[in-house]
Amino acid sequence: MKTLHERLKPFYMAPVAFLIAAGLLTTCQQSGPTIRRNPDPRKPISVEAAITGAPGPIDTMRATAHYQIENVMCVPVTGIEGVRKYQDYDVGLQVIRTGDRFQTTAMEDALLDGDFYRQGVCHWELSIVTFIAQHGSRKYSASISPVGKYAKQTTRSYYSNESYRHPDAPALESGLYDKANYGNPEDTFHIDLLVKRP
Repeated sequence: MKTLHERLKPFYMAPVAFLIAAGLLTTCQQSGPTIRRNPDPRKPISVEAAITGAPGPIDTMRATAHYQIENVMCVPVTGIEGVRKYQDYDVGLQVIRTGDRFQTTAMEDALLDGDFYRQGVCHWELSIVTFIAQHGSRKYSASISPVGKYAKQTTRSYYSNESYRHPDAPALESGLYDKANYGNPEDTFHIDLLVKRP
């Protein structure tokens, strides 16, 4: 004798089969493009981070370069959502420390372009360089766009000294561009980022 599951199987499998045939449902998640690093990058961009006014030292500083596909029309539209799945990629960067100043270099051409989706060549763009300073369990993030439409040469982000005084409370703070938005604007420190081109 067939179980209830076996008797109902033809009824609930039919709609699923229709969706698969119509391209509205896939049996596995679509994989992204194979991203390749440029073996001979030639466009370095240096970024310097300087910390001013912190109550004490920073334990560590990390930096990351964030890349996005610049010409979005090379990315296909998904079947159900009807939107483009923007591909991005992060590259960890080496940081050189001198006192309260930190230097890193991102390569503008670190990734190789390619026809990843058979809709034309996709072009990678270095969109953001991010520094993350850490004191205990507290992390302070500062970012800048060195190239492209929103490129800047300098940025300044403010952080609360009160936050620094509680290093055991885990948190990631992105800071504020205007210290007046803090309850005690003078009890703050800031991280300046400066883009340096060769």
